[in-house]
Amino acid sequence: MNDQTRLQTSSLSDEDAKDLEQLGYRQELSRNLSLFSNFAIAFSFISATTLIFSLFGYGLTTGGPAFIWSWHIVFIGQLLVALAMAEVASHYPIAGSIYQWGKHLVGEGYGWIAGWIYLVALLATVAAVDFGGAPYVAQLLGLPASSHGVLVAVTGGMVILQTIINILGVRLIAILTSSPFWRRIPSCHQGPCCTPWIGRTTDSPALHRRTGDPGQSSP
Repeated sequence: MNDQTRLQTSSLSDEDAKDLEQLGYRQELSRNLSLFSNFAIAFSFISATTLIFSLFGYGLTTGGPAFIWSWHIVFIGQLLVALAMAEVASHYPIAGSIYQWGKHLVGEGYGWIAGWIYLVALLATVAAVDFGGAPYVAQLLGLPASSHGVLVAVTGGMVILQTIINILGVRLIAILTSSPFWRRIPSCHQGPCCTPWIGRTTDSPALHRRTGDPGQSSP
């Protein structure tokens, strides 16, 4: 690192410290993670691949094969939500996310309520994602994935393992999330993108059927 780079880094650090001081905070975080590591952690937390594969069967049985087109619509809506949250985060780049945004934009009471709701949502999200991925982990371990007790036990084990990894430090999390990142990107797109293409080239009407599971009351 040359002198000019050091000066630029020092200048940016001073500007960040001034911005935090205006928001009532001091620069205390070490910032050991790179931009890519931060993005990889956020992408892993969203766990798009787990949600896609855990809900794929449910979509087929309830909406039929044509449900694949709903992913594209949902993607546009979620992209707009992400852009709005990114805009707010750029104005309040401090730890606490939803709590801090609500506190500075509306008031402390609103931020307190939003923070607690977000905390409960995080706890529910982790459990739901782990439970969605439990059948795949159970099959890898040679356990009966159809057993509810086995799925609950596997989910509990996954939560415990994730807790231990978080306790061991953020550097380990960065390594574990950055290395498989490039495998997650194609796996997220192969279903929504490749399936319609295959259906077009094979002239299959399956992707346009909207009939799913007829229900238990049907003969």
